[in-house]
This record gives sequence, C-alpha cells and structure tokens, in this order.
Amino acid sequence: MKPAPGLLDEFMFIDQDNAEFIDLPFIEPVAYGTFSNSCHDRNYGDFATIRIQRRPGKDYTNAAVIEVRGNSMADRYPDRSQHVVRPVSDGNFQYATGVHALSLRSPAFLIKRIVSNLNGLIRLRSDSNGEEMEITLGDINCLWKVGESVYMPEEE
Repeated sequence: MKPAPGLLDEFMFIDQDNAEFIDLPFIEPVAYGTFSNSCHDRNYGDFATIRIQRRPGKDYTNAAVIEVRGNSMADRYPDRSQHVVRPVSDGNFQYATGVHALSLRSPAFLIKRIVSNLNGLIRLRSDSNGEEMEITLGDINCLWKVGESVYMPEEE
C-alpha cells in the first residue's frame, strides 16, 4: 500500500545497511561540571561515547551528545532525552538564538531557549512553564547549539 501523496514528504528514509555511524562524547547530567570545565580545550577523551547515525549535511566537528535532566524544556526536550550539541565559537555568542546548552561562569549549566539576544543582554526561557531570566554575554563560559535528538524517552 502506498502512502497518500505528501504524507511522507518530510521524512528521510535511510538504508541501514549503508548508514554511516559516528561515536560522540556522551555527557550525562553527572558530568555537566566536567564538561563545562573542559569546554575551551574540547578535550572530551575522558567521557563515555555513544554511537549515533551520521545525518547527511550535518557537521559533527567537536560535537557531543548531551542528556537532558529535568522537564523545564519539555515537551520538545524532556527529561532523559539525548541531543547532539555543537559548540558556538566565542565570537558568535551575540548571534545565538534558539535552544542552547550554556555553561555559565557562575558556575551553572543550563539548557534554555534564547528568545532575545540584543546589546549584550540575553533573555532565556524555559519552554514548559515560560519562566524567563536574563544574563549578559559576559556571563557565558561556553555555548552549544542543541541539535537533533538521538533518543527520546517514552511518554509517562
């Protein structure tokens, strides 16, 4: 049986026999501090790795997989979900928007949506409850853009 026209237009089917895989550092919540401390040298050799399917057109240079802890970013980023994160260079922090993992100088590690990034002030929002907070560009130690999911837990 053939699917209705247009129904599968947004899906990409991949031949598993010819799929490419890549091993990336896996950052569990207990390792957020170590990950934050090593973010400038990007020496991720001490972390466990996780094998994921390489997606066409995606850059995996210095990427890692991070596990979300908590539901402040649910429904799209629920507790225990795992996502590829890619580093944002220091010179590009002022252009960042969307969902990012942030290592702050305070020290704190957050996964939040950047909803405003103007004149050195960044407004962060939690998706689940809409709570917002403001930080400055100078508060950021390291920044990673949150990308595609590699694991989504079942709904409770």
